[in-house]
Amino acid sequence: MNYFTEDASLQTTSGEVFVFSSLYQHYYKSVLKFCSDLIKDRAEAENIVHDVFMKMWTKRSLLRTELNLKSYLFTSVKNLTLDRLKEIQKSDLLQKQFLLAESVESPEEDEELPLQQLRDALNNLSDKRKEILFLNIQEKKSYQEIANDLGISKNTVKNHLIVSKKIIRDRMHGYK
Repeated sequence: MNYFTEDASLQTTSGEVFVFSSLYQHYYKSVLKFCSDLIKDRAEAENIVHDVFMKMWTKRSLLRTELNLKSYLFTSVKNLTLDRLKEIQKSDLLQKQFLLAESVESPEEDEELPLQQLRDALNNLSDKRKEILFLNIQEKKSYQEIANDLGISKNTVKNHLIVSKKIIRDRMHGYK
C-alpha cells in the first residue's frame, strides 16, 4: 500500500524512513522507465536511479521544503544519465584508439610489429590490470559491472584502466 502524499515533500527532509520509502515506491517505476528510455540499458538505468535516490536520501537535510520532488528526481536522473553516457562514449573512443593499430610508415616494415608491440605492452601489465582491461574491452562490461564481479570499487576499476591504457600507450610509442 502506498502512503505517499503530495505533502510528503515537506516531511522528507526530517529523515523519516517511512515517508522516503513511500516516495521511492511512488516514483521508482516512472523514473526507471524514463532513465531506461534514455540509456537503453536496464541494468545501468537501475544503477542510476538507485544512485539518485541514495544521493537524495543522504542529502535530505539540504533539500528545500518547497522543492518539487518529482521535478528534482527526473532532472537528477536525466543529468546523471547524460554524465554516464558521456563516460561511456569517452570509454568507447579510448577503446577504439587503443585497439586500432597505427599503420606502418614504410611498406617494407614487418606488418606484425604493431601487434607484437601490443602483446609486449599487455605482458607488462599486472594480472589484475589485464583482467580488468579484458572485461572492459573484450566483454564490454561497464565499470560498475567489473567492480561488482571483482568485489572492488568502481573508482578502483577506473584507476586500473587509466594506468593500464597509459602503460600501453607509453610502450607503443616507445617502439616508434
